[in-house]
Amino acid sequence: KGGVIPLLAGVLAAGKDKAMLEAATLAFSLGIQGHQKNTELAAAAGVEKALVELCKDKSLLVQAQAAAAIREMCVVGDDAVRAKILAAGGMKNLTAIAKAVDTPDVILKQGINKLIAYKAGQRQEDAAAGLHALCVSDAARAAAKDAGALKQLVDLANREEASARTLEEVAGALLEASRAPGNRQYLCREAEGAVALLVRLLSEPATLVARTRAAGAVEELCREEALRDVVTRHAPVEKLLALCDLRAPGPDATAAHKSAAGALLQIANELLGKQVLVRRSAPAHIVALFKETKDGAVQENLMATLALGAAWGTRNTTRTIMNLSHTGYVPLQDAACDADAVPAITALCASEDTHLQSQALAALAALCRAHQGNAEAA
Repeated sequence: KGGVIPLLAGVLAAGKDKAMLEAATLAFSLGIQGHQKNTELAAAAGVEKALVELCKDKSLLVQAQAAAAIREMCVVGDDAVRAKILAAGGMKNLTAIAKAVDTPDVILKQGINKLIAYKAGQRQEDAAAGLHALCVSDAARAAAKDAGALKQLVDLANREEASARTLEEVAGALLEASRAPGNRQYLCREAEGAVALLVRLLSEPATLVARTRAAGAVEELCREEALRDVVTRHAPVEKLLALCDLRAPGPDATAAHKSAAGALLQIANELLGKQVLVRRSAPAHIVALFKETKDGAVQENLMATLALGAAWGTRNTTRTIMNLSHTGYVPLQDAACDADAVPAITALCASEDTHLQSQALAALAALCRAHQGNAEAA
């Protein structure tokens, strides 16, 4: 209301003094943080280009705060804001920050701002967050590979000094980027270490946020039939089952369960995935989990994993009853029978949630197909 945001936007566009810019970028970043109206005022002032240019400033603090502000503009703003940032070179400049290394010499040359602290790796962390927020848009996803952002994000996360938040933001950026089919191919076949990184982030010491986002990225990659075996060979199944089995209250754990189960159902589509699920005793884990959880989306994904694992030679979505072949995948059907899966699934056939009911019917059909034990249980 006091007109401060447009004033700061003007300073960012025209300011030259190092100390003033460091203070102004910090004030601006904090001023728009999570605030819809202030973000709209900033967008009206046309600040996007100035923020992108400040990502190339000599001050590490200015770079960090400009990247943080871009992140806020992308999260709170709309696609028009993200498009302006992308057009101004935001993808390229944020990638350049992520590529930089804060060596002791680099920090020493910066000098010390006695009022605003800077920690090594801060600008890279904020750049990863900015790329994550920017890649929400389809246009940014398409540009990420050509700008080298995806490969650089993988390299950044593999640095020994990468912070927990950096890993969270990299996982989030790769999740968003992998929603584009072209990026899935790139991450699995060209970006060295990308799949290995995502599988590593599925388990502790990665945070729950990073693990959930990594599971979501694995699910997205496995939407491509030709890539499922590539991902499965990096051994994600056991880690995904452990994430499904996470005992923690609240929506964060539920989101983790949903993402992990979603990745498993994609893997279950292929013979290699089916074989791994049986070897890892996944059916018993899955049955125990969907008996315990009360979240319909998690139950749906878990039943889809059993359904797609037990069905032979079918391709389908999680929410349709499958056209079954003449046989099922007997080893998984046997394992599900031993785990007493059918009674629990049959109970969910009476669900009032039509999506859940449909998936329960699909799972029941796949497990019972030409399998006497499951058919008798049903």
